[in-house]
Amino acid sequence: MDDVPHQCDFVVKNTATLALQLLKRFRNIRYGAYTGRIPPSVMLSYYAGLASQPNMSLSTMLVRLANWIIRDIEQASLYGRQLHVANPVCTDDVFTDRWPQSISQQNEFASHLRVLVHALETMHKGEMPPNDMMGKLRENFGDRAVTRAADQIAAQVGAGIQQSRQLYSRRGGLVWPAATGAVSPVINPAVSVAKPHTFFGRKI
Repeated sequence: MDDVPHQCDFVVKNTATLALQLLKRFRNIRYGAYTGRIPPSVMLSYYAGLASQPNMSLSTMLVRLANWIIRDIEQASLYGRQLHVANPVCTDDVFTDRWPQSISQQNEFASHLRVLVHALETMHKGEMPPNDMMGKLRENFGDRAVTRAADQIAAQVGAGIQQSRQLYSRRGGLVWPAATGAVSPVINPAVSVAKPHTFFGRKI
């Protein structure tokens, strides 16, 4: 028997969990028409645990998580090996025993992640027009989820302006509402339709 580890900081757990859910949604959309095995959820969860860090925004956490996976895939591919991820407390429990099945398969996933990271970093720098931003978010996380989240933000901002409750930054920009209400529809796995699959990378 092993002692239960100390409960992690709520901020770490919450942000990492949200980033993981978004990454799974991204994977399901990218591999929606794929007939082979896909990156397993258990592997993504492992990386989410590694990448967890307090006091990070959701977008920064998601970029950190994606980059961590990209780095390990690049390292494995550089030496002509398939990605190997095992349970840290039981090395016989290999999370990547069914995926990837080839180096090209893992490189494909890394390529998808690079596109995601580039899009998120461009948005974070304010270098993407709002219309393009919404289109990119829909492409990566699903149309229905992003539209619903955007509608909620617009409603909150509009209500604040009507009631003179809007806030502005020092540079005059409008301060958006807290992410609590607006983010939840985007990360709700039940909102956007995705192909069914198991936790080990095999689609049903």
